[in-house]
Amino acid sequence: MSSPILQINDRTPIKVVVDLLSIHEENFVEEDFIIEVALGNGIYIKLILIMHFCIGLLKSLFIWLNL
Repeated sequence: MSSPILQINDRTPIKVVVDLLSIHEENFVEEDFIIEVALGNGIYIKLILIMHFCIGLLKSLFIWLNL
């Protein structure tokens, strides 16, 4: 199974690899998405998005906006 490839132009294919890690702690399971973007020239950019933090931030924003 191949990873999705976003083709911007003929010279710069961007391959996005998504891995799911489960971190087990005492009372909860935290899931971190590690998105690894591999550029055509071999440069790797890793972005770690902590889902629990993002969801908490959205809830806080909705409460602040009175939604």
